[in-house]
Amino acid sequence: MLGYATGGAIAHQLARDIPARVRGLALVCSYTRSARTLREQIECRLRPELFRLIGTRRMGTLAARVGCPPGAPADDYDFVREVIAADSGRRVAPVARALLAFDSRPWLAELACPMLVVADAADTTTPPHHVQSWPPVFLMRACISSRPPDTGW
Repeated sequence: MLGYATGGAIAHQLARDIPARVRGLALVCSYTRSARTLREQIECRLRPELFRLIGTRRMGTLAARVGCPPGAPADDYDFVREVIAADSGRRVAPVARALLAFDSRPWLAELACPMLVVADAADTTTPPHHVQSWPPVFLMRACISSRPPDTGW
């Protein structure tokens, strides 16, 4: 099972809840605990209320402005805005609360399936302090140059 960012958290939660259905995990730019810093904890508590107060369309626009890096293609901005705007604020609130409570560190070592964790401090999706939340045994660092070596492919 492949999980990217929050999808990685969901994937390793599924591996814990229904281990017979998950033969292996590839977790990319994911985390073991969602709200690590005080700022993230405050944001997670406010997010459901913001959805309720300003609606999903405005929240999507806000998320796109804050979350897309400067100079990102307009398609990226539109994608983030539309994905959030298409959802129901009523469905987002319980998800935000669940993410606030998510912390897999106490049971992570109990997962029986093979796991590949791909993380980098330069990732723009998952902050570096989330990468550091993975126990060192789960991380394999790789250096990727801007020009891949000539492999003959």
